[in-house]
Amino acid sequence: NNRLRDKNAIQALMTKGKWIKNGHFTLKYGQGTALQEARIAVVVSAKIDKRATERNRLRRRITEILRKHPFLQASSYQCVLIPRPSSTKLTHLELTESLKDLLSKLH
Repeated sequence: NNRLRDKNAIQALMTKGKWIKNGHFTLKYGQGTALQEARIAVVVSAKIDKRATERNRLRRRITEILRKHPFLQASSYQCVLIPRPSSTKLTHLELTESLKDLLSKLH
């Protein structure tokens, strides 16, 4: 499983990590150890939608796209992905393209 779960690691990335943005996402990232797989946390704020069901739906859609994306096998980054409100209106294809665009800036 490539999910970043440790609250302290997430907090450290949020304060000290580098960041990349595009129109629909912000990605905070830091370099993990060479032996680690890439790990990613998807943080969907209540600012995105007040309904938990909508936030969870967006989180699940993003997680599924990331699961299939080869980025996760290719590096040892630790990342926190933060969607912006505009990401809720995207189709699956647009969401995938936006994430690929963002993750391609990492390398």
